[in-house]
Amino acid sequence: MRKKYKEILKEYNLEPKIIVIKTLKSIVIERIEKRNGSNADEIMLTTEETEKYYDNFEFPTEDEGELIIINGF
Repeated sequence: MRKKYKEILKEYNLEPKIIVIKTLKSIVIERIEKRNGSNADEIMLTTEETEKYYDNFEFPTEDEGELIIINGF
């Protein structure tokens, strides 16, 4: 999916900026569990799904574009 986004940006001569907010797994789980579906943009996940997404996240590399890392905890 990342490659596809990069190709789309390239068509418009745009360089991607990738912003990653590093957050502890426990904080991510806590925040996801607080969701109640009242916002149309909230994606509801079980704890197991959240852990799976977190554990399998592929951290971006600088060859994908400018990388900005923010500590979210």
